Amino acid sequence: MPDGFRAPTVPAGETPFIKKRNYQHVFDRMAFTGVAKVPRVYKNNRVAKDKKGNVLFDKKSYTETLPKMSWVRKNKLTIDSHPCDWFEAMLNVRRKDKETTCTLEDLLEWTNLRALKENAGLGRKYKEWQPFTLDGLMKHIGLYLFQGLSPSPQVEMKFFSSLEDPVNGNDFIHKSFGGMTGVLQRRHRHFKSCFTSVDPTIPVPDRNTHPNWKVHPFLKHILDISQKAVFMGRDLSCDEQTIGFQGHHKDKQRITYKKEGDGFLADTICGDGYTYAFFFRHQQVTSKMQDGLKCSPLHVRVSALCSQLPDKHYTLGMDNLYMSTKLARLCYSIKQKVMIHGVTCPSLRGIPPIVKQEEVKRKSDLEKVRHMVKAAVLKSNEVCTNLVALSVYDTKPVYFLSNACEGIKWMKKTKKVYDPKKKKQLSYHSTDYKLLTFTIEIWVMLI
Repeated sequence: MPDGFRAPTVPAGETPFIKKRNYQHVFDRMAFTGVAKVPRVYKNNRVAKDKKGNVLFDKKSYTETLPKMSWVRKNKLTIDSHPCDWFEAMLNVRRKDKETTCTLEDLLEWTNLRALKENAGLGRKYKEWQPFTLDGLMKHIGLYLFQGLSPSPQVEMKFFSSLEDPVNGNDFIHKSFGGMTGVLQRRHRHFKSCFTSVDPTIPVPDRNTHPNWKVHPFLKHILDISQKAVFMGRDLSCDEQTIGFQGHHKDKQRITYKKEGDGFLADTICGDGYTYAFFFRHQQVTSKMQDGLKCSPLHVRVSALCSQLPDKHYTLGMDNLYMSTKLARLCYSIKQKVMIHGVTCPSLRGIPPIVKQEEVKRKSDLEKVRHMVKAAVLKSNEVCTNLVALSVYDTKPVYFLSNACEGIKWMKKTKKVYDPKKKKQLSYHSTDYKLLTFTIEIWVMLI
């Protein structure tokens, strides 16, 4: 490491007592079975094409998330396709096959039917009510998409022209909806009052068993189409996502440990920023999902998400909220044989005593134990063998669990920094201690 550089958690001037050593211990992991169609690329980075100009594809195992070519061809999408074409592929205007559960025409029909049931335009409310057209419905939906990209305190403020409201007004929206601000705002009230994404003729079930009934067809469609559209590579992550909003709701969860704010929480599986599957936390875990599993609802939800993956031997990264040896055995026991890894809490998660380190308070003692590494491997377990438990002392002990790692070693991480004197970015190497190697202890115990 160059002089003057150090890890961000190491104080300046500290001399390390413990030397970093590597051991060539390799774990034999099962190979990922997923195969994707990827463009054939020559050594000069040119894409291979046939005599007719069509791109040639090769089938190979891939670690990253890619568009599924069969879905792309079915929806006639190309690199030059307009964003509206991609939106229509995800949410069809009209029903193309029996598998489609929700389209824009369905939303239009359900919205006008709900207004009819509530006697809109017949003297009960909204005397000037007129049924929505497909074009009008798409405009109001597009308005909310624009509100998400450029938020205003109230979405109705977008109807003003830039002369009426220079801050929140929008001339394009003002003209697209007709140019009369008062009429536009009144019409938008009709939309907010009557819009629905579920058939109003179906009896509403119990809220405790179907908390998302009002958006159930839409969520079901998004979950289905998001899985058909992409090929998920080997390396995935499982984490929580938040749909934040203001106001009160029975299922709104209080979030004080993040800046995102309160909202609906969902456990998700993602890859390269793409959400593949989700499960809301306010949904009940069914008896079919439980299926004799003696574990928490959180682990049942993770198991249900992993069971939706199409191939075998994925590696799934998690944080300390999820990680435990019990979950590692559970994920590897299902059909997909998912291997997990991540930071783990030291207590009640299956970390063996042999790798635990006592936290020190004095600075002199901290210098002596910094970079201390302990590791253990679970052996003689039929369900999940070679499960690695590891601890490294940084400013305090940090614990890891993994049945996906192929080795444990020190690595160098390259990071670009800006030099204000030379006015350019420079590269230097710093030590990354996410994967470390010291003596490997044999860990034989029943979990």
